[in-house]
Formats: sequence, C-alpha cells, structure tokens
Amino acid sequence: MKQEIFYNKTINKKELKSIVHSAFQSYGIVKATNLAECLKKEGFSFATQAGISISVEDLKVPPTKNSLFLKNNKQINLAYFYEKRGNINEVERFQKVIDTWHTTSEILKNQLVDFFKSTDPLNPVYMMAFSGARGNLSQVRQLVGMRGLMSDPNGQIIDLPIKANFREGLSITDYVISSYGARKGIVDTALKTADSGYLTRRLVDVAQHVIIRELDCETKNGVRVLYDPDQNQDGRYFGRVLAKSVYNPVSGDLILERNTPLTLSKLRKINFKTPLILRSPLICEASNSICQKCYGWNLSQGKLVELADAVGVIAAQSIGEPGTQLTMRTFHTGGVFTGESSNQIYSAIDGQILFSSTLKTSTSRTIYGEIILKAINSSEFFIFDKSKKTLKKYIIKPEMLLFVNNKSFVKKGDVLAELPLTNKRTTTQLNDIFTPISGEVQFQNVTFDDKNTLTNNGLIWIAAGEIYDILPSMLIKKKKVKVVKNNAIAQTKIISPIGGIVKSSKIGQSVNNYIVSPPSIFIQNKLFKTANNQLFLLGIDGEIFKLNLTESTISAAVLSKKYLLLNSSICSYSRTDILENGQIKNLSSVLFCPLSGNSKALKNKNINIESFLVDNTKENSQLEKKILYPGEILFNKIEISHLSYCQFTEINDKKIRIIILPLKQGIIPKSINCSDAILNRNIGAANSNITYLTVENNGTIEPETSFSETILNLNSSNDRQLSPINTRLQFLKLNENEKKQLCLLNIYKIPVNLKNNNSNKNVISYLIRPNQIIEPYSIVATSNIITNELINIKNFKNSNKNLNRFLVSSSKDYKKLSFPVASNQKFFVLGDDSKKGHLFDYSGYIIPDQKSSDSIIRISAPFFVSQGTRILTRHGSLIKKGESLCQLVYTRVISDDIVTGLPRIEQLLEGRLEKNPCELVQWPGVVKSINDETVTIIEKKTIRNYKLTSGISSLLKKGEPVSVAQPLDTRLVHPHNVLQVYFHYYCAFYSLEKATKRSITAIQILLLNLVQDVYRSQGIYISDKHVEIIVRQITSKVKILKVNNETTFTVGEVVEFDQIVYINRALRSTNSSLIEYEPVLLGITKVSLMTESFISAASFQETTRILTQAAVEGKVEWLRGLKENVILGRLIPAGTGFKSFNSTSMLNVRLD
Repeated sequence: MKQEIFYNKTINKKELKSIVHSAFQSYGIVKATNLAECLKKEGFSFATQAGISISVEDLKVPPTKNSLFLKNNKQINLAYFYEKRGNINEVERFQKVIDTWHTTSEILKNQLVDFFKSTDPLNPVYMMAFSGARGNLSQVRQLVGMRGLMSDPNGQIIDLPIKANFREGLSITDYVISSYGARKGIVDTALKTADSGYLTRRLVDVAQHVIIRELDCETKNGVRVLYDPDQNQDGRYFGRVLAKSVYNPVSGDLILERNTPLTLSKLRKINFKTPLILRSPLICEASNSICQKCYGWNLSQGKLVELADAVGVIAAQSIGEPGTQLTMRTFHTGGVFTGESSNQIYSAIDGQILFSSTLKTSTSRTIYGEIILKAINSSEFFIFDKSKKTLKKYIIKPEMLLFVNNKSFVKKGDVLAELPLTNKRTTTQLNDIFTPISGEVQFQNVTFDDKNTLTNNGLIWIAAGEIYDILPSMLIKKKKVKVVKNNAIAQTKIISPIGGIVKSSKIGQSVNNYIVSPPSIFIQNKLFKTANNQLFLLGIDGEIFKLNLTESTISAAVLSKKYLLLNSSICSYSRTDILENGQIKNLSSVLFCPLSGNSKALKNKNINIESFLVDNTKENSQLEKKILYPGEILFNKIEISHLSYCQFTEINDKKIRIIILPLKQGIIPKSINCSDAILNRNIGAANSNITYLTVENNGTIEPETSFSETILNLNSSNDRQLSPINTRLQFLKLNENEKKQLCLLNIYKIPVNLKNNNSNKNVISYLIRPNQIIEPYSIVATSNIITNELINIKNFKNSNKNLNRFLVSSSKDYKKLSFPVASNQKFFVLGDDSKKGHLFDYSGYIIPDQKSSDSIIRISAPFFVSQGTRILTRHGSLIKKGESLCQLVYTRVISDDIVTGLPRIEQLLEGRLEKNPCELVQWPGVVKSINDETVTIIEKKTIRNYKLTSGISSLLKKGEPVSVAQPLDTRLVHPHNVLQVYFHYYCAFYSLEKATKRSITAIQILLLNLVQDVYRSQGIYISDKHVEIIVRQITSKVKILKVNNETTFTVGEVVEFDQIVYINRALRSTNSSLIEYEPVLLGITKVSLMTESFISAASFQETTRILTQAAVEGKVEWLRGLKENVILGRLIPAGTGFKSFNSTSMLNVRLD
C-alpha cells in the first residue's frame, strides 16, 4: 500500500531510516534506491556549504549547573546528618548518595538538551550528537555537563563523583578516579572483541547447513504467543506466518486464515487480546532444513524468504555481530556509571491522597532508610481536589511501595509510588562496617539469636575514648591525673634474666645494646680436635660429642651405634609420646619390620621368617597386616614364638602365600640433661639434651643408619622480652699463666622497641651504659606509651575478655548539662531538641550526677543496625578505630550489563553448567507455606517439601499457584535441569515421543527468552527467528538409554531426534522393542563437532580425531552443507547453486 507522506521538519538519523524504509515498502527497491541517492547528494552539498567544525567555544556549559549542585549538596549533607544521628546505616547512606548524584546527572543532561535547543540549535556539538552523525548524549554530557559517577577497579561505584566536565578540565583527583574506567574500556576492547568474533565463528559453523529447501513442511504444530494490541510489540510478529486461523471471539467471523504472513495492516485487524499460533523454525518438520512458511519473511526484502536462502548463516551473523557492540559499550562511555532509573510513579497534579478501603499495607524500609508503606494486595488510590472531586486514579499492585500516606497532600511532580522489580535477580551481600572511633560498645534495643543475627532494628553506641593495648606488667597513671603531651601514660620495666657486661654498636642513627654473659668453659682434657678441624668432646660415661656450629646456635651430637640397624626396615611408633618435630617427650617404643622382598635374600641375612600357602578364604584374608604375639597359634599347627608381622605376598583365586616377618622393638629413653659432662659450669639450659627420631612413622630405614640421635643444645633459654641469642665459641686466656681455653659466650640483644598495637608511639628508655657489668635480673630499660596530646584522665575501664586492653576516657569525652532532662531519657542524638529549645550538636548518653542536679553526658556515636545484621562485638566490649563492628546485610540487584552480557550469551549457547543454579518446582500445585528453610507445595496427589538455600530469598508467596519448572528462588535458571524436569513431568502423561517433543519445545522457548533478555537489556533488538534457528540446532539431539539389538546404536550415544523417531516407527511396524531415550541440551561447539558432515566438523576443531573416526567407521560425506562444498571446490547448495544441487547433472553416476 502506497503511503504519501510530506515531511517539513528537521530530520535526524532515525527519521531518515524511517523515510527510506517507508519508501521501500511503498514504492519498491528501485525508487527507494533513487531516494537514498538524492538524499546523499543533498546531504553532501549542504554539508560542504555549512563547513561545520568543532572548537572549544562550541562547548557551552549550561548556567543552571552550579545551582543544581547546591541543591544536590544539601540532600547529600542531610544523608550524612541522618547517618550521624543513627537514623540510617552506612549502606543506606551510600545508596542515597549514589542515587542522588545519578539523578542530578540525569537532570543536568535534560537541562543540557533544553539549553542547546533554546539558545543555540545550530551548535555543531548539538547537531552532531542529536542528528546521529557522531557521538551520543552520554558523551556530550561529559563534555559540557559532568562526568558523573565512576567505578573502582573492583567494579564498585565510588561515591565521590567527578563534578567537572572536559570543557572545564579535570583535577588530579578526577583524573586518577576516571583512569580506572578508561583503562578497563581499553582492555575490554582488546580482549573481548576476540571473544565476540569466536562466538560468531561457532554460530556459523553450527548453522551453516540450514538452508530453505522446501516451500511448506505442512506441519500442524505452532508456537503460542499472546498478542496484546496495547503493547508496542508489533515488530516481534512482522513476517511470521499463522499456523492457525484467527477468529473474532464475539462474532466468530474469520479474521486471518492459516498460512497468512502477518503485516502491520493485518495486525491492526486484531483489536483484542488473543493467543496467536505462529509457524516457527523451532517446530518445522522439514528434514535437514527449514521450510519457507515456518521461516516467514526475509526481513531485508519484506516478503517471504526464497528457496535456497542460507538462513543459518544469516542467523549466526545476526546474533554474533551485536556481541561486538556489547563489548564496546564500556569504551565509548569511559567507565561512567549509568544506573537504571527506578520505575516510579509521579503525581501529575496537585491534590489530596485517599486510599481505597480495601487496601492492606505494611511498613517497609527503602534502600535509603526511609520508612514507607508496602502494598499487600491489589487495590487503588485517588487524588482529590479541594471540592472532593476525583482528579486522578492510580492502580496499586501487590509489593508496590507507597511514598505517601492516606489523606496527605501532594504537589505536581512528587513521587507517589514505585513498582516492584520484575525479572530482576537479586543477591544478598554482607558489608563490613568498621568503627571510625575508639571506645566502649553499648547496645540499645538490640536483640540477636544464637547465630549473632539481629532480630530487630536497633542502635549500637560507641562511647568515645582512647584504647590502649598494654603489656601485662605495665603500670598506668591514676584517675584525675593530667598527662602532658609526649609524656608516658603507661610504663613497664625490662629486666635482663642474665648478667654480664654491656656492649653497644651504632649503625646509622640507631644504637643497639647487647649483654655478653660470663663464659662457660669446656673441660680442658675432654676436648679433642681432628686434622680437618672438627671438634669432639668426651663425656663422663664415655660418650663422644661432635660440636656443630651455626650462625646463631651451637649443639653437640652424641656419636653412638646404639640405635643402628643392620638391615632395611620399616619403622612404626607404638606407645609413643612424640612431639611434632620428632622430639621424644617420654619413654618411647618403636617397632621395626624387615622390608619384604625376596624371602631367600631375607633368610641369607639371618632373618628368621616363615612362608607357607593357605586357602584363599575370607577368614584367612583377615590376617593381612596383623601383628601376632608370642603364644598365638595359626591354623591349629603354627605357634608364634616371638613378636611377628603377617603379610600377603602372592594372591590367586585359590591359594594365598603368607609370610611371617619377625618384629624388633626399640626402647628410647626420655631426654636427660648431661651438659655437666662437658662443661665445668651449667649455662642454665634445663632441657639441653634432646633425643630425636630420625625417621617418620611407617618410614623406611636404610642399613647402617641410626633411627635415633641425641643432641646437646648449648644455647640458653630465651626470655620473652629479649630477642634470639647469638652464641659464639672463642679461645680465651682466663689467666696470664694458663693456656687458652675454649669458652662458650651467649650474646643477648636488648630490644629497641616492643610490639605495639597502639596509635601512640612506644619509647624504650635505657638505664645502662657501655662496659657496665650488671647482675642477673637487673632493670636495664623501661618501655613507655607516649600520648600525642594533653589528656586529663577521667576514668579507666578494663575489658573483660581482653585483660590487657584499657579504655582511657578524658575530660573532652564528657559534657555537663546545666539544665535537667527527662528522667526516662537516657540516650539523645545530634539535632535533638532539649526542653529549653537547645539543639544538641553531639550525641551521647546521660550519666546522673549524684552530687548535683546537673547531668553529665558521655559523648558517644550511634550506629543504626537493621534486622539481619551480624553482630561482631558484645555489649561493654572495648573496640579500637578501624576494627569490625558488624556486617550489614543488604539486597542488591544483579543487572546483565556489559560485564555479564557476552559471557552470559556464551554460557547459554554452549550449554555450560551454572555454578549455583536455582531450585525448580517438580510438579504443579499451590504454595501451602513458606519460611526461610522450606517451601511446602500441595500437589494433586501429595504434598512436597522443597529446601531453600540459606541467605537466598524465595520468589513464591503463600497461596500462589506454581507451574512445572518454575524457579523457587532468585538464582539463575539452569537449562539442563529445566529440560529434565519437563521431560519427567510429560512422561507421566504422554508417550516417549510426545513427551520429548513437548519438553524440547519448552526448553527452546526458555532459551529464546533468556538470550533475548540479555540483548534487549542492552538496547539491541534481534528478530526471534534468528535465535530460534540456533536454538533448534542445540536442542535437536537425544541420548539413548536402551537399545534394540536389531540396530547399531549403543547406550549413551547421542543422535538426532528425528532419526530415532523414524527408526522407532519402523521397529513398531515389525512389533520389535523400541529404543528408549531422553532429550539432551548440547552446546554449539559439541553440535558442530557431531554434525553429519565430517569434512565440516574437521575444518572446525579436533581435525585429527574426527578424520580418524570417520575413516574407521567408513562414513559417507553427503555434501549437504556450505562448508564441505566450499572445501571441495564445488558450487554451494544455496542461491544460484541450489538448482544444480537438486539435479543429477552434477553427480558422476552411470545409470546403466
């Protein structure tokens, strides 16, 4: 139908497309081409004359920007004020700030458009962006508006926006913040563009053989879609063919016949809601192809698709190409956060609100901490004027949030209500709250369960003060004492447990003090030195000690053959008391079993073993790895004479060879101190002689190897306040007339600083000087905690759990009130009004003063905690600045944005498993009850309980009817699970073939909607038929569960569903047993590799395996697709080559 339209207005890119499209539909391709050519000539002609360029002066900032920011700052300051009052928590304040700045950015964008329209409509920047030539509104907003909110490297939004634009210039802070998003955009462009290209390649490979080969498959089936003329969704029905005629529901007259292609004019004839049964590639019964009627229009020509069109390649390219747009979206905006505006309802007029009497509401809390009403049922409310005349009526849906109260007054533009989020996945997250001040924790109206989870809303107060973590022996100043800045508030003594001479060394600016202990002298006649300078010591009882020297330790190992073994053995500990490092604590017993190998070799080593054959019975098998004690009798004839170990070496069906191996037992005594054996003075090491096992439990000992050794540790024990000891051996001349003797010197380092967890510094003051001789347990230094400011100590408090943590409250942490307050008022917050009209500029709680009528205020900070918060502290505990106070629980909407868009498409089309899928309803019914743990559903014959995952909210409500495979919670749906649920459900009512068809159709429609949801969320619209062709390919297989011996199939083999249906019909005609199967969902990669053409599959992936398998199985290449014909240099069976493919002229066959 020809449309004569006259345009006399400014035309942008979108309207230009509409003009060319309407000309094409009305007058055909020739006239539309001529129109496009004329438009192009006119465009270039006037563009040349205009000479449009861009300069800095063209970037004009709207004058309303500063006033808008002033208004916005008031709202943000109010949010911080409410947080300090304890009305909202940190998460709610953060969300309020984010949304306030986002709203401001949107308002500035709208004002920007109005400013250009009213003041400078021929501005080059405005013309470029709004004509569609180059750029978009988001980029113009950053040029002359504000850059807005940015995201950090973790993807979290930074609540400090960039207020400046590129025209005004960015500060250093603005530049650093914006660099995160810019870097992310560049990396995404480089990496994810390749992912989009690879996705397109896989899609083409899976659908390249799908060609229009038939005019009509004559199927009676179709896909049911609900048509609503009020919704603007005509584009989804254009070019589709009706599978069932449409009748007027009132008169019964025929409106549209079956096999009628739907156009805009024909859709206008249907002016009522009705389900349409449409032909679809999903249900096309054409073999190895799609028929013309099921595909519908060729969208580029506006008429039915022609035979031989390669619709599979078109579908693959249509889906793959927008993947690049999904990838590039971040790069164009430079990582700017563009939040989705809430679905809010605004008042169009001034008036008074009146709720319907049927409305039921409950109080709720918004994400900003505001108390509002939440609708429970469907109802309505009205807006009246002063004369009680109804001006406006609004429909209320369940779960709708109401921002107004009954009989309240509203003005035009006020927010009335907000629709609930639909089709949005939410997740519960924990946000750690760290305290900004130190002090004592006080609870107000806080109750929690055994899991430390709050059951109601409340406040956590922190009474201000300084927290000190001190050492147990530290002394603290008294109450009511002033501590001057840089003086000590706590002090402790450092005592040296040993005596000696003080030495010091200076490295740079630091001075280190050491104490050298008096020497321990080795007994002269007990010391020997070998030619290779090894030192040996002789003990009192003849023990030989070998001295081992390291940088900081000196030890002596006892040389003894007492614990040597002559043969290879396995060591096992029995009745032992051994520490982790192999040290023997008490008397220990060790068992040794000879390594079983060649029995003759063991006998040659004088090991008394016994070997014999017995019957292979269950009773005899229980003897393996069993310890036999003397006196036991085996098989009523073999008596065990000593401790033995039973082992099997040879096992067959009838006989077992048993070897009885003798066990040896070693006893190792407890460690003793024998340092007096080599020193004429004990150095004070109480546990100096230590015995170790040199082999692990069940470890192997080689011949001539000792399984235990004794080491004499010559180092003294460490003191807790002193650093590790350096030990030295030195030859010293103690007297002038004597020879030099070997002496052992211990060197202790006095600490420069002790471990300090306080914000205040810790200072060490030394009380010694170099070369001073000190006695053991002398005071060598003091450790002091220094204050940073003047403190007038008011009170002390000790923590019950941590006895070394103290709260010091000074006079600045208290305020005195000169007027009385209410007796029932204990807490008050910032901004509260007193009786005398005084506004408090601080928060705290009241401490009654018994000596006077005045009240004392302890300054405190309130923190609001909502229901569900996890408490990490206790009432009365002491907490330092920066420590965790609690974990706030909040719900966050998961959006399919740029990050999840392309990976989500790939996950769906590849059929990859979801990590944490949602639970599905197995059978239809009605929800009986629901709580945090279970959902009870009444089915037709039984009642079924479903367990819910903790921390994940459910989508169901009590009394709500549920259908098969409906999600129980907000997690992602797993298509594999949905297919199995549908299949098991339909098998209860239909035959195997029909149940498979219905379950495959259900999963196909689900996949279609899931894929389309991702693209539409990004503003990309793809025709359903393209996605349907790809989905048809990945859902066309079944897995064989039970085979018929007359066929060549195997259990577990995956084959085409149509092929199995054909074979089963043939088997049914011969009364043979049928093949059983179940539908499976495969990914596009697997389907490509399992295609009928082995040449096409081998050119995709796994070339060697596929060609080898084809050669072994003797496969036949039928050359039905495009790829295999291109590879062999033949005409492709599409387009002009379609007739040649269908004729026999190209086949080299002799027909004799």
